[in-house]
Amino acid sequence: MILRQKVLVEVLGEVNTGDVVAAQLVSREGLLLCFSGAASETTNQAAVSSALLSTIWGQFDKGTGAAFGGSGHLKEVVLECEDGYIAACPLANMLLVLRARSSAKLGLLRAKLHTLRNHLNDPLTIIAEANAEEMAKEKRKKTTADDY
Repeated sequence: MILRQKVLVEVLGEVNTGDVVAAQLVSREGLLLCFSGAASETTNQAAVSSALLSTIWGQFDKGTGAAFGGSGHLKEVVLECEDGYIAACPLANMLLVLRARSSAKLGLLRAKLHTLRNHLNDPLTIIAEANAEEMAKEKRKKTTADDY
């Protein structure tokens, strides 16, 4: 299955209304995979925030398991920053991130985050599973080749 990045950028851009200024997909390792933002938002800013957010997510996710007796499966993070909010949730093997102005209504921001996640969950999960299978095959081939 192939994913058209242009279409994904357009879908992410659907939530960039009102006070939401950017939407992005981030790998768990902090790599910016896809970005759609207002003219004032740059890809450089998005890449830096992606790296920071994935680190924050990882620390909070570990903390939910140990500190709160939970399973370590964090469902959502909303951060209040100097210039606005950052909201994130897991999507397949990635993070979906929305950035908004400080005037944004948190309920609306969360509703947009969850709606977009629900819309993208099935197709991105299929692609993530296919990629995982492909990587497993490659690993088996390499292991088999190393045995000789």
